[in-house]
Amino acid sequence: MNANTIFRYLSIATITMWLFLTFFQNGSRPDEAEHAHAAWLIAVRGLTPFTDFFQHHSPLLWHWLAVYYRLGGEGLGVLFFGRLLSLTCVMVIAWCAWRSMRLTATAEEARFPFAIVLLLFGMSSLLLYENFVIRPETISAALFAVGWLLWRLLYLKDLSAAERAVAQLAAGALFGLALYASPRMVLLTPLFLLNGIGRPHSSTVKALVLFSLGAGLA
Repeated sequence: MNANTIFRYLSIATITMWLFLTFFQNGSRPDEAEHAHAAWLIAVRGLTPFTDFFQHHSPLLWHWLAVYYRLGGEGLGVLFFGRLLSLTCVMVIAWCAWRSMRLTATAEEARFPFAIVLLLFGMSSLLLYENFVIRPETISAALFAVGWLLWRLLYLKDLSAAERAVAQLAAGALFGLALYASPRMVLLTPLFLLNGIGRPHSSTVKALVLFSLGAGLA
């Protein structure tokens, strides 16, 4: 059995385990119930967050969960509906990790680091099961991952001026949405500055201006 086959089976097994644990884990009882209740207040009672009821989280997650109730759902099924979003976020994060590695490495060079990343994420779902549950941070992490991938693309691929401007705005918008989902993502802002190290000052400033504009528009 060659290395490519081992990598393929290891990746499939790890992703399957990660998705299975994400969907069927015990979850976070207080947090998931809290977010499901907020979504119910929005969809069934017609209340407005922060105006009609108190919450200390951002509402992006609740609007997704509210779809379940608007479709006629009720009861504990909302947990599985919410975990579909968690599964999607997990797959987006995994895809972004792979594509990010492929920007600077061949598929052969990237496969084993990627397998290690998958194993670490899978283990985190098993040992720290609140990492990928129905929480605002789950959506935020996926949005951040896509924005970070776009930002890296700017510095590692030969793009036209128009393409660069669109990518800078899009990366900023995704980061803005990540902050809207969970303000905690602001702690990772320095990652966007790292790619500017060693670059001409004027191009870095222009990129950050467009990035900030995209974040503000989001």
